[in-house]
Amino acid sequence: MSGERHAPLIYVTVSDPHGNRQRVTDQTHLVKSLEYSDLQNKVDKCVLTVDNFDLRNFDDPLWVHGNYVQVSWGYPGAMAITREVIITKVTGFEELKVEGKAKSILIDAHKRSRTFRNMRPSEVVKQIAAEYGYLPETLLIEETGKKQAHITQAGLSDAQFIRKLAHQAGFDFYVDFEGFHFHEANHGQDPCRLFTWYTDRRGDVMKISVESDITRKPAAVKKTGRDPLDKTNQSAGASNKTDPERKGTGRIGIVASADLMSAAFESRDNSPPPELLYTPSDAGLLMSVDPSLEAKKKFRAATRSTVKMTLDAIGDPSMLAKTVVQLEGVGKKLSGLYFVREVKHKVQAGEYTMQIKLASDGVNEVRTLKNNGLPDIGNASTAKRSYAHLKDVNAASILLRRTASPDALVPVPLYDKQGHVVGTTWRERKPGEVDPKPPGPPRTIIDKETGAIRVEEG
Repeated sequence: MSGERHAPLIYVTVSDPHGNRQRVTDQTHLVKSLEYSDLQNKVDKCVLTVDNFDLRNFDDPLWVHGNYVQVSWGYPGAMAITREVIITKVTGFEELKVEGKAKSILIDAHKRSRTFRNMRPSEVVKQIAAEYGYLPETLLIEETGKKQAHITQAGLSDAQFIRKLAHQAGFDFYVDFEGFHFHEANHGQDPCRLFTWYTDRRGDVMKISVESDITRKPAAVKKTGRDPLDKTNQSAGASNKTDPERKGTGRIGIVASADLMSAAFESRDNSPPPELLYTPSDAGLLMSVDPSLEAKKKFRAATRSTVKMTLDAIGDPSMLAKTVVQLEGVGKKLSGLYFVREVKHKVQAGEYTMQIKLASDGVNEVRTLKNNGLPDIGNASTAKRSYAHLKDVNAASILLRRTASPDALVPVPLYDKQGHVVGTTWRERKPGEVDPKPPGPPRTIIDKETGAIRVEEG
C-alpha cells in the first residue's frame, strides 16, 4: 500500500431521505476534500468541500439539509467502510462547505416526557432502540443493576435520556455500522495496530503531543450521600484493591523518580498505586441504593484519563475509534496500549492524514531514586551510610557492584578522549549475569606527589 499512498481516493454519493433511486447521484468528481471525525461518545461528523463553480446547487439543489450522503475514502484496494450521514448545514458560494452528522442524530430530534416503571436502565434502552427500528441482533447493550420503580424521561430527547443513563452507569452510548451500543468501553480488547515513533520521522507517525499530567493519577475515589429511603448517610470508596476486575490498557504505576535518565523501569500489570496521590470525592444525593456502585463508576472514569495524547499519522482507512492500539518508541514509561477516543480522517488531493486522540489508564512504573541520585538497589540504605563520603565515580561503581541485587542495574563507566572516567551510565543486568569475581573491600589511595585521593577495588 505504501506505493499507492500518493493517490488517496474519495467516493461520495448523495440521495434523498425518501429512497428515490433517481436522486442517487455520484458526486465524487466535485468533492475537493473530506474530513470525517469518528468519535467515542458523540455523533460522528463529516465535512466536505464541494466545487460549485457553475452555481448549480442554487438552482437545482442537491446539497441540501436532510439529504443523505454516503462517503468512503482510502487507497486503491483499501477503502474505509462506507458511512452514511445526514446533511445538517451547507455554506459557501463557488466552493461549498457541506456538514453532515451520522444518522443517529434522528434519535435526538424530538424531546419527550414519560415514565418507565419497574424496569432496568438497560431494558429502557432496549425499548427505545426498538422504537427506532433496531433489531435485537444489532443491539449491543450491557445489562445494568436492579429494576427501579420509576425511571423518568423529563423533557429530554431519547438520545439525551440514553446518554444520561449511560453516564449514571459509567457506560458509553453510540450508534455505528455495527449496531446500537450501550455498554462499558472495552479497554481490554486486543490492539488493532502498532504505531512506532522514530525521532527522524521515517515512520507513519508524524507528531505526538501529550496533553495530561502523567505524574498524577487517582489512587482511590470516595462517594458520599444520603439514602432517601432510610434517611441515613452512606459513603463508599473504590480503588484498585476494591475493583480487581477492572480492565485497562495501561500498567498501573506511578512515576516515583525525578531523574528518569538513571532510573530502572519495571512492568507491573494491575498493581495498586502508592497510597493516595489525590482522592476525587463527590457529596450529594446517591443515584443508586448501593453507593459502592457509584464509587466504582467514578473511579473507573477517573483512571481512564491518566494519559491523554494526540497522534498525527499517515492516513489508515481501517483506523476506528473505540479500539485499542499499541504505541512504541516513546520510552518505557509511555510505551504501551492506548484506547482510541477519536479518529479524524483528512483527505484531499494527493494527501491523506489522520489525527488520533488516545487515552490510557496507567503508565509504566520507575523505581524510586535515593538521595544520592543512584537507582534503588539491594541494601542501598546501609551502603549509603557507610560510604556517603565517597564522591568519586569509581567509588560509586564499586559500591553498586558490592550491594547490587539480581535486578539492579549494572554501572557502565564513561571515558573521555584521554581515557579518564568522567561519569557513569547504567544498563539492565542480563539474565544470569554475574560479576567475574567477588569484589574485595575498596582501598583509598593517596598520591604522595599531588595529594589526590582515589578509590580502587581490592
